[in-house]
Amino acid sequence: MSMKRSVIKAPKKKPPKKSQSEVYNSNLKHFGPEPDYDGLEMGMSQKARHLAWYATMCDVSDARQYAEDYLESRAPEIIEDLKRVADTSFPLTASWLARMTTMGAATSVDTHAFIMRAFTEAVRKYAGRASENIDLELVTGV
Repeated sequence: MSMKRSVIKAPKKKPPKKSQSEVYNSNLKHFGPEPDYDGLEMGMSQKARHLAWYATMCDVSDARQYAEDYLESRAPEIIEDLKRVADTSFPLTASWLARMTTMGAATSVDTHAFIMRAFTEAVRKYAGRASENIDLELVTGV
C-alpha cells in the first residue's frame, strides 16, 4: 500500500488594498449620488434607504460638517463643544438626519427633537461637560 503525499499549498496572495477614492468611486457607482429632496414627507423605507446611503458614502468628518451646518441656525452655542466629542462617540444618525433636513427633506418635529437631543447628549456625556446641567428644553425648543 502506498501512502498519498500531502501537498503543501502556497498561501494565497492578498489583493492590493484600494485607496479611499477608489472605494468612494466604487460605492458611487453602486449607490448613486446624494439623494435629492423635494420637501415632501418621506416614508419609512425611503428614509431608511437615504440613511443607508449616508452611512455607506460618508464618514465622521462629513458628519461633523453636516452637524455644524445644521446647528449654525438652530443652536450655535453648542457647535464648539460638539467639536470636542470623540469620533467614536459622535452621533452619526443625527448628523445624517440633519443633512437631510438641511438639503430640504420634510422632517417632523420629533425628528428635530431627536437631532437636538442627540447633539446635546453627546456634548453633555462626551465633551467633558457632564457636570454641567444643559437645559434640553432651552436647546431643543420642545
